[in-house]
This record gives sequence, C-alpha cells and structure tokens, in this order.
Amino acid sequence: MKNLKKLMSARLYLVSLLVFLSGFKVVAQQRIFEPIKDQKELNRRKVAVEKYPDSLPVHKLYIDGMGILNPDLVKQYDVWLKQYPKSAVTRFAIGDTLASIEQPSAKRYLLEAIKLNPNIAKAYFRLAFDAERWGDFAGSRDYLAKAVFYEPGNPNYNYYYASSLRNFDLKNWRRQSLHVVDKFPKHQRAAQALYFLAERLTDRNEKKKYLKMLYDRFDAESSWYRLGMESYLDMLLFQDPDSALNFAREMALKPKLSETWRPIVKSVEQVAKGMKLIEANQPAQALTCFDAVSSVGRYALFNKRLPLLKASAIEKIGKADSAYNYLMGIFLKAPSFKINNALLSYGVKLGKDSLIVRKEIFKKMYAGAIPVTDFKLRNYKTNKDVSLADLRGKVVLLTYWFPGCGPCRAEFPHFENVLKQFVNKPVAYIGINIDKRQNEYVVPFLDKSKYSFTALEEQDGRVKGNLDNGRIAPVNFLIDKDGKILFSRFRTDDTNEDELKTMIELLLLDGGT
Repeated sequence: MKNLKKLMSARLYLVSLLVFLSGFKVVAQQRIFEPIKDQKELNRRKVAVEKYPDSLPVHKLYIDGMGILNPDLVKQYDVWLKQYPKSAVTRFAIGDTLASIEQPSAKRYLLEAIKLNPNIAKAYFRLAFDAERWGDFAGSRDYLAKAVFYEPGNPNYNYYYASSLRNFDLKNWRRQSLHVVDKFPKHQRAAQALYFLAERLTDRNEKKKYLKMLYDRFDAESSWYRLGMESYLDMLLFQDPDSALNFAREMALKPKLSETWRPIVKSVEQVAKGMKLIEANQPAQALTCFDAVSSVGRYALFNKRLPLLKASAIEKIGKADSAYNYLMGIFLKAPSFKINNALLSYGVKLGKDSLIVRKEIFKKMYAGAIPVTDFKLRNYKTNKDVSLADLRGKVVLLTYWFPGCGPCRAEFPHFENVLKQFVNKPVAYIGINIDKRQNEYVVPFLDKSKYSFTALEEQDGRVKGNLDNGRIAPVNFLIDKDGKILFSRFRTDDTNEDELKTMIELLLLDGGT
C-alpha cells in the first residue's frame, strides 16, 4: 500500500506540474542558453543581424550567443532599434526574449513590434501573458483573441483563449473549449480542454460527458487522458462501485497504465467491498476493507469520502467515541464543511453539543500550534515596513507569490471568494513577492486586478524560520490572532473553498466560543 500512496501522491504533483506548464495562467519559459565565449563567433552573429535585421532565426542565434540574462543584450538591441526604426522583427526578437523570462520591459518592445506589423500572432500571445502579470485580465483576453485571429490554426492560441474565458464568461468558455476539441480533435490541447471542462463544471452529467469524450478520443499516451480517467474513476466509485471496479480493471490492462492502475484496482476492490458490507450490516468487516485503502491524493474523492465511510463503520460497531476521535484527527489536518458536520453529528451521539465540540477542537488544535517567526518587510504601496507583530489580534492569511506565478494567480480569485465573507472581521491578507526582478508588475497588478492582499517585498537572506517557503510559490499559511501557525501548505481552488472558510472561522473564535 505504500507504493499506492507514492503513486497517487505523484498524481497531485503531475496535475500541478501540467497546470503550471500548460494551463492558461503560465507560459513555459524559454531555455536559457549559456553565453558563448568565442568572441569571433559572437561578432559573426552580430554582423549577421546587421546584415539581415528582419530574419528572426538570425536574431535568435545572436541572443543565444549573448545569453538571455546578459545585461548588454538589451543595450545592444536599444542601439539596433534606433538603427532599424522600421524593423518589427528586431523589436519582436528582444521582446519575445524578455517575455520568455517574464521581464516587465518586454511589453514596450512587443507593442512597438505589432505597431509596425500587426500580423505577428506570437507577439499578441506573449502580450497576453504579460498582461496577466500586470493584472489586466481583460487585456489578456483581447490579446489572445488577436493571436487566434492572426493564426487561427494554432491550437495553443485557441486553447489559451478559451481558458481565459472561464472566470469571465462560463458559457463562452464551454463553447470555445469545445471549439478547440472540434478543430484540433487529436491535439493535446483538445485533451486538456476536455479534462478541464470535466474538472471545473459541477453538473455530474456534463462531467461524465466530457470524460467520456476524453476516453473515446485519446489514449494512455496523453497525460490529460491519464488524469481524466482517474477523475472518472472518482466519479464512479461512490455512485456505482461495481462499474468503478470494472473500469479500474480495464485501465490496468493498458500497457502504459498497468503499473499505476494495478494498486488502484486493489483499493477500489476494498472500497466497493466495504460499501457492500456496510449495507449488509457487517461494519467490522467493512472497516477492515477501508483500513486496507491508502490515500490517493488530496483532491480525490477517495480521500474526501473515505473518512466518512470509515467513521460510519466504526460507529456501527458501537464505537461512536472512536468514530468521533477519528474524524477529529481528519478535521484538524484538513477542515471541511462535510467533516465538520459529521463531527458535530457524532458529538451529539456522545452527548456533546456544538460548543463542547468546538472547545475540544481548539484544545487539540492548539496542542501543536507553533509561534510564528516574525518579519519586517516593505509594503509596495506605502513603502513602509509591515511586521506580523503589527497584526496581532487578526487572523492572517499569508501567501508567497510572484506576478509570473500562474498557480498563484489562479488561486487568488478563490482567496477573494472566501475573504469577502469576512469583510468586517479581523482578518489580514498578505502576499510576499519572492521575485524582485518582477517588482515593476506588483503595484499595477494590485490596482488593475483589485485583489485585496497587502503586497510585501521579500528580503534577501531573511531568516524565515517556520515561515520558510523553500523559495517556491504558492505556499500558504494561516496564523491565528496570537501569532501562532495553525494551518500551512494548503491549496485553495474551486473545489475546496469551504476548507479555507472553515479554517478562518475556527481561528476567529476565541477559545472555541
């Protein structure tokens, strides 16, 4: 079962990685070549640019030779821009390069390029992601629409345009996503569009419909197919366990899936058998089955529903107190509305009202609470330092981010959805930007997006203590009113906003009252 846990935790990593590299919110960075040391070769490449300023491949050779991070690169291009005032390619070459490393200065060159030549589809594509970093989501959609207009046969442009509509126009997002599927039926962007249609829509019939399309049109070569089939299994398992088991066995027969799906089959067998044993009023045997199932990923229905099944079996054995304690442990790790309600229900059976349950939650929760490592960091808007000590008396949601971080930008709307429910409550929302090279984006991003967090600048060499993000983003922490870390390293999306809401509600209570 340890192997199953490793395999399925890898699924969560793969989803995050694929979203990071392929989802709308992020564009993969260009490879950063080492500068060449042969000065004669570099001079030859420079001469070639000056001889053929409208040849993009020649520009790319020179840029690779100089090295993308070479400060002299932009200086040379500023000279060439004056030398070739009508060359859109020269401007696009440096703009595309700077955009690939998410530099704010890219915008100027790309805008100049399309002013000279409005037909450069990739310039609009680059500007779309740059606009996201400025917080201009409407502008990003417009740029993507233009990229599609000038290069309608590009599946990437079509997919990203469709994805840009999801938080703006759900109906049009669905329509444009299906357009990608129809126009590029065998392309991985079509598989990705189907996967996210199924993941993001709440209607079970629609989810099933799009997962079935993914099943019919693609195979195990596609990462989106593999993820989609696991989602389909999740859908089936608690609705029709026998069908879920048959489906899992089918997947395990596929050569490229067998290693992953064989242990999944064993767990599905145990869940299906356990559910039937509960119906047959054999809870002890059912519990044995459920105990044999390993976790299969934080976002999987396995992980969200299995604790409720196990608690039910424990309670039916006649151990309501054990069921209560078991759910208490689950709740403290990942508070959710359903687990909270189940916990209160088992509390009633034990003669505990909601106030007593709350007090017990607090007692256990604070047993492992850790005093936070304080800091003083610059507020981008006021230019004054902000410390956590200044925020005592407030619950603090702290996130590490940077403007070019797609998963960070994807998480912000869900934070906002939750926090707007606490407008008049003592809750502070802080975002620490970990990439100073993108400082120029920060204030415009806040002003344009209207996101409510206070943006602070990371300090090089700061001792982070128990607020260490490991130099990655997003990483999230929830800190209570007394300056103790209660929850950390959680993620929030449209499937689990209730967890963040429940966590904040808990921290706003005083001693469980």
